[in-house]
Amino acid sequence: SVCTGAYYGDLEVEVRTGNTNGSYYKAYVVDIFESEVVVAFENEWQPRCKVSLADVRLPEYQANGTLKVGDDAEVYSRTKKTEPCGYWSCKIVNQKGEFFVIEYTGLESNKVSEIVELDRLRQPNRNPPIASKSFYKCIIELPDSLRDVCEDMSLHRDLLKACNARMIVGDRYAGTLTMLSQSEDLISRAEMLADIHVRSLPTKVLLKQRAAERHPSPSSDTKAISSGGSVEYQMVDETPMYPFSDDFIVDEDLLGLAIGARGANLGAAKAVRGVLSVELNDSNNTFYVGGETKEAVEQARSILEYIKVVVPIPQAFTGRMIGKGGTKMQEIVDQATVVRGSTELANDTGDVPFVFVGRKKAAEHAKLLLDYHYLLMKVRTWKLNVFLFSSSPFGSWHDSMLAGVCVHMCVCACVCVCLSVCVFVCICVCVCA
Repeated sequence: SVCTGAYYGDLEVEVRTGNTNGSYYKAYVVDIFESEVVVAFENEWQPRCKVSLADVRLPEYQANGTLKVGDDAEVYSRTKKTEPCGYWSCKIVNQKGEFFVIEYTGLESNKVSEIVELDRLRQPNRNPPIASKSFYKCIIELPDSLRDVCEDMSLHRDLLKACNARMIVGDRYAGTLTMLSQSEDLISRAEMLADIHVRSLPTKVLLKQRAAERHPSPSSDTKAISSGGSVEYQMVDETPMYPFSDDFIVDEDLLGLAIGARGANLGAAKAVRGVLSVELNDSNNTFYVGGETKEAVEQARSILEYIKVVVPIPQAFTGRMIGKGGTKMQEIVDQATVVRGSTELANDTGDVPFVFVGRKKAAEHAKLLLDYHYLLMKVRTWKLNVFLFSSSPFGSWHDSMLAGVCVHMCVCACVCVCLSVCVFVCICVCVCA
């Protein structure tokens, strides 16, 4: 039988089911056997089921910026709106800016093409199917008096972390806690900590009840935490403290980029060595990152933090800054590795906003490149105007006339001075006579 109890963890895999035309879908391993695993699909779009190990692989987080025409890739897509998206094998046949024309491969029907954006593509997942020895499993039996708290995952998260496990599943009907991990340390750690954890559960239940009495409204004193296919609430007073932590807000319209296709960026941030926790508060679009070192937290933040940079450029320079066919704009996008670059309508001051969207560092690099291009454009324009003026016949005639006027004025001034001296001398002679 398949366990339907609550689960908590990030033991994420990609699953190919019998009716998906070779596409892979995000799921979580909740139990493992000799030749099969039990998986829970994201958002429970299919009931939990057993699938063959040959149809399950680990996710692979790779950058998609190196894809080009002729490459094999995987596209995040679906055939019907009623179905979830999965990763389908495809081949890139054409590219225009950040848009790609792809052909699906491996389909039994005729060739199917589609135009997609870069953020829906990724490098092919080369991971082999998992094996039964890929994971380690440990089962902890609870007494009958504690069966009701088997599926309260907030009581078991500390055990998950202490045992270095990736998934914990509670089954109140069987009265068990099942932990899964890719580390062999799970077995030895669970043997040491199981009895301590079971004895501490009644105290944890009592403390949680008292905390709920103090904070009856989850909207003001708790934060929502996504846990597989469910959402549970954790009291703020019980939020674990990490040696280093950071939080930052991402604009709502950029949240999808920050999370990544099917959580790719979240997975990459969690995979950073030294990162202990990455959480997202959907109510205010705030990411919380905790880790063992400051560098690990900063690296995870650099993966998740996406921003929008707006640079105003005078309308007279807009065409040259964009370039013929958008070549200069695309050059900046490629050099800075931002997700996209665009322009908006001119504002009241006559400036045209250039907008770049990408990770914070990349967007700042795009602004730096655009500012530098604009500076060079202004210098070239100034030098061109000076050259045109000095080389024109009107410029030479103007210079000659100006010099002639100056000489004429100097001669007139000298004559006036001499006449004044002569008159003064004559007056003096007459007075003396």
